[in-house]
Amino acid sequence: MRKTLSQQDVPNNGSEARAASNLRGLLQRQEDYRGAARRSFGGGNDRPVAPNPSQRRPFDASRCRSNAGTSCSATCQTHFGNFRNLYRLLGYTPKRNYEFLDSRPVWSQLRARLVEQAATAIKAAGGRISSGGWSDCLRVNGTTYLSVRAARWTPGRKPNHAPHWSIERETCLPDGWIAAIRLSEHNKTVLDYVLLPTDGKVKRTIRFSEAARAGRGIIRFKP
Repeated sequence: MRKTLSQQDVPNNGSEARAASNLRGLLQRQEDYRGAARRSFGGGNDRPVAPNPSQRRPFDASRCRSNAGTSCSATCQTHFGNFRNLYRLLGYTPKRNYEFLDSRPVWSQLRARLVEQAATAIKAAGGRISSGGWSDCLRVNGTTYLSVRAARWTPGRKPNHAPHWSIERETCLPDGWIAAIRLSEHNKTVLDYVLLPTDGKVKRTIRFSEAARAGRGIIRFKP
């Protein structure tokens, strides 16, 4: 159960205290809204029933502007560093595991190093290298794109389920190839490297398991 953010949990810095106070107000308004919804649509302690779509009021941007000081994502990150720090203050434990964020700086270094190594190897083989116009991306001989990514480890939903790896599309993923650093359990170290083709039409994430890797044309390389 979520606990209330007490004064003892709030940092002494004035701006952080104001941000925490705004957050408490936002959470209270959310609880008041839930209570009103239960009374209006569900009755008693029943779960609220959503109103008919035709009865919903249109979004009014002026209501947001008139509530200056309401906490938003930028406010939370500015005053608390990141959402996980804020969650800890609230006593809230998200269902998703965010441990991979701790190793993100290491991924960035490994990706930059892999881009340099790939560029050096391609030049040594007689190929021409230029910037693909995006971060961590190389254009080979003016036609083929090589994008470097990290393949993040994710445990199975149940103990008897196999883990899988996820490659994020990020800002842009052009047609060509992806060279990904596959991370080991809990994303602490490098497991190996994988190479896979892409048609550039990935919407958000590429996911694969070790059992399905070969069948999907994903080649594995040892570090």
